[in-house]
Amino acid sequence: MSIYHSKTKHALTLLVLVISFCVSSFYVSRMNSSTSEDSRNRAQLLAQSYAIRLDNELRSYSGVNLIWQALINRHSGFVYNFDRICHNLAEDMPELSSIAIAPEGVVTYHYPQGGNHNWRLNLFNDATEAPKARMARDQRRQVSDGPVDLGGGVQGMELLCPILLDTGKRKPDFWGLSQIRFKLADLVKALNFSDLDKAGYYYQIWIDGPTGAPEERRYIVSSASGVGLTDPVVTDFTITASKWHLGVAPKTGWVPPHDYIAELFSVTVLSLLLAGLTFLFFSIQERGERLSYLSYLDKLTGIYNLRKYLEVLRGYDSRKDSYGIMFIDLNGFKQINDTHGHSAGDVLLRTVADRMQNAVKSTDICFRFGGDEFAIIVGGETPSDALEKITERLKSHIEQPVAISQGVSTVPSISVGYARYPQDGSCSREVTNAADNMMYENKRAYHAVHGQGRGAGHA
Repeated sequence: MSIYHSKTKHALTLLVLVISFCVSSFYVSRMNSSTSEDSRNRAQLLAQSYAIRLDNELRSYSGVNLIWQALINRHSGFVYNFDRICHNLAEDMPELSSIAIAPEGVVTYHYPQGGNHNWRLNLFNDATEAPKARMARDQRRQVSDGPVDLGGGVQGMELLCPILLDTGKRKPDFWGLSQIRFKLADLVKALNFSDLDKAGYYYQIWIDGPTGAPEERRYIVSSASGVGLTDPVVTDFTITASKWHLGVAPKTGWVPPHDYIAELFSVTVLSLLLAGLTFLFFSIQERGERLSYLSYLDKLTGIYNLRKYLEVLRGYDSRKDSYGIMFIDLNGFKQINDTHGHSAGDVLLRTVADRMQNAVKSTDICFRFGGDEFAIIVGGETPSDALEKITERLKSHIEQPVAISQGVSTVPSISVGYARYPQDGSCSREVTNAADNMMYENKRAYHAVHGQGRGAGHA
């Protein structure tokens, strides 16, 4: 491919890149980024999905208190198999931290032994527990609290439930309290809340204070540093008469800059793709021209082959320009191949081709037809004595020692024949035949003097 074509390829590729990038950039500038409402709707769906899962899990923990109420009622106010039942519950609920049963509000049964409940603690007299205990007893409902210290720096949640004993009266008697504590952070982890973080969202779980004011919120779990999210979407659900909230907000805001960056990246990739396709198109075209060029070359020596020779002659035939043809043949080449192998013969052929090109002008064209047969086309009006001088120059350059293998050298010998157009023929075929006949006459004369075993094969 010419330098001109190569420059054109690069210029057009650059032009396509610039135009496509400008058009794409204009398109991006006119595109509407994803609206805040769309982003909030997606986040709301996510929050509702996780809130439903959390609500179901919390209700299962709330059900532990109801299980004890049912068991104590079944046994008429007595507690049986406390440790075994608690152990089974803990195996099913790994986030469960402790369970306590407090008849008349006094902690009498607790699991595990040595857990975070004070033995014989009267919940109605404890400053921390009393408000919750009285609320559970008086309102006859479960009360949730959190975060509470579970010991060892672990925070969790507490559910306090009144145990009402059915004695046949119209209103059940207050028997005592059941209290469970669980590690909410582990529960949130088990529910894969970390996927929200991976998806680019902060999340927080909190319970409202008495008035519902933001400053009264009790944050149970938060993936964001500090307190509070910026304009989150909030999903509410109620557990044990307490209103819980799950807030979700994107880390980069509701209209994140990466949306625009992603669009810009897309159009940049598109521009590069179009430019790449343009470059590929011209590269394929260039490769086709290169392959076409290689099809005119002899693979062994790198000089032109018979196909190129015939094409050049067709051009001379059509133009009727003067030219000369020289045929060159190595003497005794077969003996080189037979004695030293084809690799040695290949070395000799490449050397002869190089020396032949060095012996002629740059305007003269060298060819190899195959085997040890070479040719040269000399353009323009060329007298016979000029072709004789070229013949002498060829012999002088070529008939020099050549190292054809390790420790083996040979002095090649050539037979040359030539003819001219229009002096020796009216067309390229006649000129070719005339040059070929002269070359074989010279070759027969050489063998008559030196014998069949001399020449290129003489090492």
